Amino acid sequence: MFIRGKKGFTLIELMIVVAIIGILAAIAIPNFMKFQARSRQSEARTNLKSLFTAELSYWAQYGSLGGGNVCIVGYAPERGNRYAYMIGLTGIAQGTPCPTPPAGTELGWGVDCQKYDCTLPQFNGGYPACDITAFGTAVPDGCVPLAGNIWAGTAAGLYTGASAVANGIFVATGCGDCDGDATVDTFRVQGSGIDADKTAVDGQPCQESGQNDVNN
Repeated sequence: MFIRGKKGFTLIELMIVVAIIGILAAIAIPNFMKFQARSRQSEARTNLKSLFTAELSYWAQYGSLGGGNVCIVGYAPERGNRYAYMIGLTGIAQGTPCPTPPAGTELGWGVDCQKYDCTLPQFNGGYPACDITAFGTAVPDGCVPLAGNIWAGTAAGLYTGASAVANGIFVATGCGDCDGDATVDTFRVQGSGIDADKTAVDGQPCQESGQNDVNN
């Protein structure tokens, strides 16, 4: 039985609809992925601010930075962190209790390898490889160097335990992957317990554009 006056879509009309959906998806999906990656970056900023607060609280009580040792100053990010937070070269694995007494090598926390596959290159065994060549040696994109440019010409000094907490000044770096590619995000926060060495950007996590995982 045929019902007069009822018509379906033609093949051309269906092809046009499919093409429109494809165009919208091509525009929307990359933007959604970028938005998602940017939201993940908030973890690094939040945790670096917490580390900054922990260091200065310890300084206010004891007059030192605890050698940059996160177990001594009492700092640990919440579980599930996709960034490693480092003041020195060596760190402690997330989920591992701080030793008593601290061994002196707990200069940061690694990525939570129980949540993320740290065998992937971008997680580098829990300690993503940061690009720190510009830190402390220039003023790129608003990431201001420390007072007196204490690490001028020695960017690697950001990762040596003694230099990283010299003269009451410290630098903490957050490194991680936020979108599944080989590029690693690099954030930095700096601070000082000495009033004369404080700067306007202390406690404000900063990032050079060339080290932004979302844009690379």
